[in-house]
Amino acid sequence: MSTYWDLDCKTCNCTVLYIHANHGEKGLSELAADAAKIVEAAKLCPHLLIDLDHYNVYPDGRGTFSASRLLPHEGHEMVPRNEYGDWAKDCNKYVSCSACGCEHHRCKLPIGHNGECKST
Repeated sequence: MSTYWDLDCKTCNCTVLYIHANHGEKGLSELAADAAKIVEAAKLCPHLLIDLDHYNVYPDGRGTFSASRLLPHEGHEMVPRNEYGDWAKDCNKYVSCSACGCEHHRCKLPIGHNGECKST
């Protein structure tokens, strides 16, 4: 199944880079890990372009972005988020809801957590 990913700031709860990359969570996670280095580089060279091919991320649109786009989010937690609102760091397995009984909720615990999955 296709799942599209963007880079979001968890601190600000906003999309930093609207990339819409199909199955892009791994590459965008690597980009998020490099965010502090990219911010420092942007301070020295505000017109620096970052090539998404370096992270094996292939967007619907442009393959580069201006490093200065990350400056307002310096020190923030940036995490890939998919079109369904799931964070790349979460388990995201479907779980039964104890309140309504449906199975459309996702586990919000970290990947590899101990114990049963929980939606909250």
